[in-house]
Amino acid sequence: MAIAGELFDIYKKAKESGWFDRFRSLVMGSHRVLILGASGVGKTSLRNALVDMISEVIAADDRTIFPSEQKIKLGTDFFSVIDTPGQHQYISSSSITRLRFVEQEICGIINVVSDGYHEYDTGGRVRAQAIGPDGKTNSEFLVNHRKTELGSIAEWGTKLRLTSNEGWLITVINKADLWWHDKDRVIAYYKEGPYHNALTRSEMCKTAPVVLPFCATLHKFFDIAPLCGLYDLKDQADHRNNLIRVLLESIGRGNGHG
Repeated sequence: MAIAGELFDIYKKAKESGWFDRFRSLVMGSHRVLILGASGVGKTSLRNALVDMISEVIAADDRTIFPSEQKIKLGTDFFSVIDTPGQHQYISSSSITRLRFVEQEICGIINVVSDGYHEYDTGGRVRAQAIGPDGKTNSEFLVNHRKTELGSIAEWGTKLRLTSNEGWLITVINKADLWWHDKDRVIAYYKEGPYHNALTRSEMCKTAPVVLPFCATLHKFFDIAPLCGLYDLKDQADHRNNLIRVLLESIGRGNGHG
């Protein structure tokens, strides 16, 4: 009994200091997840939001150029989350080769979209197209960038496929603070409309994708166009918790997607 008590004390101290989790990660490994999406949809912000409830706003001209991997802990499980570049000019042949290798080891894909609210910029040119003279979002910009999202499916669909029957795909509609006033249309578009149909045809995943609303950061579009006004911090927290729940259920923790 004394030995059992000493072992429990050692376990408790290791747990409190974080050494137990680090050892568990080394022994058991982590679940590798690939984040995909067009440039400016908020892939990096989403990854950061999984680590911290309050994610910092990323400047429109600060782009992800190379794939990067970060280990995060959700519940008692570890995930290696791989962030990928979105802009076509940043996707080199070597990057594709690396991603094809990664494909063989990942358990699922987080597919990030944002109803066309793509924030990236080169010398202010894109900002001028996105924001009208009245300071509001240009609807034509959103339409064109929803087409860009469809094009991204065609691009990635030919390069990446989850070959395992257990592989999963979650479509995360980011920037809900900008489109929540029109949530019925937006969610239907990705869940059962043209985007869903294109994703199904791509055969990137053998299982039906889950569609979730999300907001990594609450901020004006290009720091100019206003928020929709119907989305608050409680919505953001609820959607973050729901994404984490679905991620854990996707790896067998829980009773399904609900």
